[in-house]
Parts: sequence; structure tokens; C-alpha cells
Amino acid sequence: MANAIIFPEPGESRNHSIHAKGTVLRRRWRHSLSSANITPQKPIPQKNHRLLVVEAKGKRGIPGQYQRAAPPPLPKLEDDGNPKFVIFIRMANVYLWYPLNIVTGGTTAKIMVSAKDNFLGKYVYKDTLARNLAAVVYRDEKEMQKMAIKQFRVLRSATEFRYGYKLVENNNLRAALGANDVIELPTQDELKTVVDKVKDFFGEAKESFGKITFLNQETENSSDGDTTGPTSNSKEGTCSGKLEGFDAAITSADRFGVTTVKQDLDSLLWIANSTELVLKLLTSLTLLQSWRLIQEEQHNKVNGRMRTPRQILIVLLILHSPVFSSSSPDAVDPETIVQQVNEKLNVSRRKLGFLSCNTGNPIDDCWRCDKNWDKNRRLLADCAIGFGKHAIGGRDGDIYVVTDPSDDPVNPKPGTLRYGCIQKDPLWIIFSRDMVIKLKQELLMNSFKTIDGRGASVHIAGGPCITIQYVTNIIIHGIHIHDCKQGGNAYVRDSPEHYGWRTVSDGDGVSIFGGSQVWVDHCTLSNCHDGLIDAIHGSSAITISNNYMSHHNKVMLLGHSDDYSPDKNMQVTIAFNRFGEGLVQRMPRCRHGYFHVVNNDYAQWEMYAIGGSAAPTINSQGNRFLAPDDSEIKEVTKHEDAPESEWRKWNWRSEGDLMLNGAFFTRSGAGASSSYAKASSLSAKSSSLVDSITMGAGSLKCKKGARC
Repeated sequence: MANAIIFPEPGESRNHSIHAKGTVLRRRWRHSLSSANITPQKPIPQKNHRLLVVEAKGKRGIPGQYQRAAPPPLPKLEDDGNPKFVIFIRMANVYLWYPLNIVTGGTTAKIMVSAKDNFLGKYVYKDTLARNLAAVVYRDEKEMQKMAIKQFRVLRSATEFRYGYKLVENNNLRAALGANDVIELPTQDELKTVVDKVKDFFGEAKESFGKITFLNQETENSSDGDTTGPTSNSKEGTCSGKLEGFDAAITSADRFGVTTVKQDLDSLLWIANSTELVLKLLTSLTLLQSWRLIQEEQHNKVNGRMRTPRQILIVLLILHSPVFSSSSPDAVDPETIVQQVNEKLNVSRRKLGFLSCNTGNPIDDCWRCDKNWDKNRRLLADCAIGFGKHAIGGRDGDIYVVTDPSDDPVNPKPGTLRYGCIQKDPLWIIFSRDMVIKLKQELLMNSFKTIDGRGASVHIAGGPCITIQYVTNIIIHGIHIHDCKQGGNAYVRDSPEHYGWRTVSDGDGVSIFGGSQVWVDHCTLSNCHDGLIDAIHGSSAITISNNYMSHHNKVMLLGHSDDYSPDKNMQVTIAFNRFGEGLVQRMPRCRHGYFHVVNNDYAQWEMYAIGGSAAPTINSQGNRFLAPDDSEIKEVTKHEDAPESEWRKWNWRSEGDLMLNGAFFTRSGAGASSSYAKASSLSAKSSSLVDSITMGAGSLKCKKGARC
């Protein structure tokens, strides 16, 4: 191990800062083999070495010293223009990643990485790229496990492993070795799909990745300090006898011959008739291959020769395999490819929504694919999911346009937001232009109303905000709600015929008080006096989705008090939200009812993420939790206002959640199926898809005539 690269165990650091009642304490780093504190000493002038002094505990008068040479430098990465990925390993039941080796990609991987920030490219980047990397890992899995166990002793007791990866950006290997934001690779079972079985009919697939650089050993034949490491199977991304490129794929298909292929089409008919599978195949193509396929079909159309759907399916099955990867150095610019592919895939959202949107978010894929969303605004009401899926808002009413940002709490003028919200008839409320609305008192909603901010930048800020009190069927979509203040001790109108005296309000962004069938979607919320979204006093049938929340203390309260029994029937879905920077607690804090927390992205918390009291049922599925660096606040959950003997009976479970940076979820309860059935509102997706599902969280910038 003299030439091995020694990595610190995940979680180790030289200093820990602990905040306790305003006091900053310093904890000295402890050596892994001793319980004594390390006392920093002046380094001995010695070239390329560091001195680590450890005071032995319990041996008086026998000062002990321990010296360890500095670890060897990181492997030198060849700057050949190809992307490089750090492969990580962890135990299946412990979310602590260990860096293992480096994989160098080829031209196809380069195209996908270049297009990762594009709308279509992001989906390909998350799916096809991960599958190719996984294929490389499992091909050399035994060797990788041996190296991992040799370097990280904690892995010796593991019987099952998981693998992940990070892209080496700007050739900065040191940054890529951090254990944060590791993307988990699919398991071998997940790679064995129906498509793989069909591909086996045509022959084995070859991965689009070649050279593997091990982080903890040097190449046996290396010289002059070369530490690029051994290559997989001594071949750099090549496989003799295999065809590459689009033209080769077509040649391979033609080689089988239409008549030969037709002999086996009967066994593949069910695949050709499966629209969902075909769509998944299409979206799994690399961008370059997709565009070349479109060009080929256009050429055939001009010459009066079109492939049948079955022939196209065979070509797609072949292209889906990484064996046919473009290796041309003159590849088309990925940005241009993405734009062209998006134009060609501009199809009806009802028929090919999954293909044209590629988000995996069922709400967004329902409406964002429609470039005529501005003319079909009210179709949004059909896209709701979760416990609030029946909230239709003002779907069955007229369009009301807000043209005036002013506000009068008692006598609102036509054209103002308040005037539309208090009307008795259903209304779909939109905005003529960008505006900031500073309400003088809380905005009291009437039933069957939609506030739709798409197409404009609408901010409700600087005053009291939105109250949904004893009304039903409310949709709030696409607006910014921030810096909300308390209101009250004033008269406020709640209908054309009535206004009344209001006591002091809480200062919430959205306050749901005895409301039902409520859907808050794609809003950006921050920095309010009390909560960002609170639901109390018997509110139920609520969905809170696709919102971006940041810079706030008490984010979300669901349930009035421990003694308020009507909240026992509360059902709330919290899905596809991003809990961003500057959040402290209550994401959410629950009481009594049933709460489905699904496919959210938790980027930060300063106390806890999910908490509750009074025996709520919390069903956490497919979320991503990134714990803070502070070792004292790694726990996701907080059971409040009850001794452990009591809260151990509460039904809190975590299924498929991704725990990062030491995050952990404290489960409780017997897990009665009837209880969790009431806390289940939709099918959770894999936590590995959270990034793509929530990438559009918050208010969207939508333009008329284009997909939002």
C-alpha cells in the first residue's frame, strides 16, 4: 500500500463548529486509532512530509508520537477532451460514499455531458449515461470490490454494494472526490429490462466508456510518474467485431434483412404495440443518434420510401444499445442537436407528452408540452395530483384579467386582484403584465378561484398575503410570494355583499384555515412573518407541489394544535418541491392527520426537515435529503412534545429516500397498512430522479406560443 492513495473516511474533518445557544465551540479532530486529542505542533522541516503528533492517553510521562508520510498525489488526468467520472462505492444499507476509481468516457459520453443542461439532454444525461457507466462497473465489479475492501476497512463486513458517480468538471479531480451530490447508478437488476432481452437477440452491447483509472493503485507498466492506471480489459473503449456510428446501425439492420427480421416480429409484436416502451426507447437515444435518425427518415420520405413502424422499431432497439456510439471527431454541436431534436419532437402533449417534455414530473408533463398553453390555461386544472387532485379552481368560469396592482381592502376596483378573488362565480384569474402587488390587508379568497401567474412575473410581497378560509376549490399557480407581513384590526371584504372586521393575521404566505380542495403549485416562497404555507383548523384535500422555498424559519405547519381533534382527518400531499437555502425547520411540521411527502429535494435545514406531534402518519417516499455539515443536525426527523415511549407508536416511515452527507430518518410505529393507505396519494418515483423531477420548481418563465 505504499503507492496507494489514502482518502479520509467520509465525515472526518479537521474542525467541527457546533452552534449551541449562540456559542461557537471548537472540537479538535481525533485520530482514528486513538481517543486522545491531537495537539498541533510546528512541522519539522522535511521535504514532502507532514508530521502528525498524537498524545497517548493514560500513559503518564511517556509522550508518544506518530508520524505518517503525506499521501501520494492524486492521479494525473490526461487532458484529452473526453469526460471523466469518479466512481463511488457504498454499503447497500449505509449512505456513505467512498471514491473508488475514474472512468474515462468517449465521444458519445462527451455529447451527453455537453448537453446535460438542455431540456432534452438532461433526461438523456440522467438515464443513458448512468446505464453505460453501470455497465462498466458491473463488468469489473469483483476487481472493484477487492480494491474497495483493501482500501476501506469498513467495507469488509458488507455483503451488498451500491455504486454512484460524479463528473470531473474543469479537470478538478479533488473537487469530484467529495462525497456530496453523488448520483447513484442503477443496480444490475434494474439494467435487466425488456429492452435488454430484445438487444440480446441482436448481440451483446458494448459500453461507450473505456479507460478505467483506479484511485488506489498505479499501472503495473507505468513509468515516469504516469498514474493513469490500468484500462478495462486492456482495451480503451473498443470491441473488435462491433459496428459503430449511425450508418453502421442501419447497415446492421439491413444485414438482417426485412424478411429475416419479420420471422421474429411475431414474438416482438407486443413491443411494437407498446407506446410507452417506444417512447422510453426514443428518449433513451443519444442526441446525435436521434437527430441522425430524423434526417434519415426525412431522406426516405423525399425518395418515397418510408420505413414501416416495425422496421423503425428494430432500428431503435439497435440504437438503444451503447454499441452504436458516434465516434466521429466532427460531431455536430450538442446545443444545435438539442434544438433540432426538440423541434422535431414537438408533438401533442396528450399523445406524446412524456417524449416531448422528458421531465418525469407528471404534473409538468401534463401541460408544459403544449405550446398553446396560453389559449388552454384551464386545462391545468386537469393536471392536479395527490390529495388535492379534485381542486378545479375557476376551471368552469370566465377569464378575469388583473390590470391594476393597487389594492383597497373594502372597496376594491375592477381590474385589481382582490376584486376578482372575492367574486361568487368561478373565475380563472390571470395578469396582463409583470407587477408587484402590495396588499394592504390579507387577501380573502372566495371558492372556485384560480390565480394563474403564467406569462408574467407576479409578486405578492411587502404586506399581508393570501388567506383561504372556509372555502373550497382554490388553485394558486406561478406567482412569487415573499416578505409577507401581519395584517388585521381592520375591515376586509370577502364577497361582493359582505365585509367584516379582521383581527391580527399570522403573516403567512398562504394561510389555509378550514379550506379544502386546495392546490398550490409552481410558486416561489420566502421570508414571511410566520409560515410560508400553513394549513389548520380542519383543512384537508391539499396538494403542495413544484414550489421553491428558501430563506425562512418555520416553513410549513399542518395542523392547528395537539388538542384540535378535527385535524385528524387532514390529508396533505407534498410533492416535487425544492426546499432550498436558508430554511430552518418545519418542512413540514405535522399534527394528527395523514401526510404524503414524496419526491422532494431537501437541500438544507438548520434544525430538522420533517417533524410532528400528536401522532400524525407520515409517509416519506423517494425524497432526497442532503444533511448539513454540522454533525449535530444530521437527523431528518423530529418527534416533538412526547416521550419516546409514546412517539415510538407513531407511524412514520421512509421508503426509497436518498440520504446524503450522513442524513438519517428515525422511523417509528408498527406500520399498519390501513394507516399508510390514508397517507398515500400517488406513486413515488425513484429518488435518483428527484433532480430532474424538481428542476422546474418555483415560478416558471412562460412565453406565449412556446412550451413553458
